[in-house]
Amino acid sequence: FPQYCRAVSRSVRAMLDDILPPGAYETNRKIRPDSDEAVEFAVIMPMRGENRPLLPIDAKFPVEDYERLLAASEAGDVEAERAATRLLERRVRDEAKKIAAKYIHPPITVEFAVLYLPTDSLYAEIARIPGLIDAIGRESRVLVMGPSLLPALLRTIHLGFVTLALEQNADQIRDLLGATKTEM
Repeated sequence: FPQYCRAVSRSVRAMLDDILPPGAYETNRKIRPDSDEAVEFAVIMPMRGENRPLLPIDAKFPVEDYERLLAASEAGDVEAERAATRLLERRVRDEAKKIAAKYIHPPITVEFAVLYLPTDSLYAEIARIPGLIDAIGRESRVLVMGPSLLPALLRTIHLGFVTLALEQNADQIRDLLGATKTEM
């Protein structure tokens, strides 16, 4: 299991490295000054100024709950499958609440965080539970994402970095043109 956790962390880090510019995220970042809790990844949001909030991303591995669900489904045990689904739902809700309590701390962070599930099949099981993802978003301000969704969010953040760089270049060009104009 620890090897699995390290592999998932490596895959999230690879996604971040592939999509975001260098220096756009931190690892094992302490968010709250009164706590030693550290979020796995904290994306530095693209904004003007010195105080740029962080987007906390924490991977969760409800492997036992998921395997229990798969085993019940394969065995055709409808009641055990329902029970396993309820346990999986409870686990994901609890993890989202923990993420919210530990890592959402404006103005140091944005108003939400990401709970990353390491496989699309696990994400699909969570998405099949009616209203769960929306409820977690509303109640805990946590986005539940898997390997297919997180890159889309990261690409959107990357566009923010591109836009910010373009704005800064436009400001420099405007200043240069203004200085040239006054010399004439």
